[in-house]
Amino acid sequence: MRTDWNSDWVLKGTHSQAKERVRKALNSLGLEMAFDADLAELVQRRTGVRLSRISVFGVCCPFLLLEGIGADPAAALFQPMHLVISESRGSAVVSIVSPAALRTSGVPPVVAIPIHRTLSRLAQALEGAGARRIVTRRVEDAPEDGPVQLKYEEIRLR
Repeated sequence: MRTDWNSDWVLKGTHSQAKERVRKALNSLGLEMAFDADLAELVQRRTGVRLSRISVFGVCCPFLLLEGIGADPAAALFQPMHLVISESRGSAVVSIVSPAALRTSGVPPVVAIPIHRTLSRLAQALEGAGARRIVTRRVEDAPEDGPVQLKYEEIRLR
């Protein structure tokens, strides 16, 4: 899914390898997992439909979580933050909420600041795990009245 409210990263290797590398990188930066949900298994168990592997981690820094929910208990709607790991053609795609989406969502600064600090650590952890950010750009020769064509490109942030 390519929207302005999520930020995608790609990790080489299997879903299981990506989960382990991300878990270690999160721990190294003081981030903790409040939960690890296997959504593909849940869907298959309830509906019988088999999906590619997809997991959701609930990630937070306990101190930043305290700062956010101390200001407003509704901050728990945003933290722990969801980090999605999904299989994609021999790699794993990791998705997190985009900082730009939070800036435009109307979340008050007292709640948004701890969220942005957590997002910054999440980005550092993903980079530490070997992930590369996926960005999109318009293809130069795309017709103006035709469908928009996007080209996916991997870049390193640092």
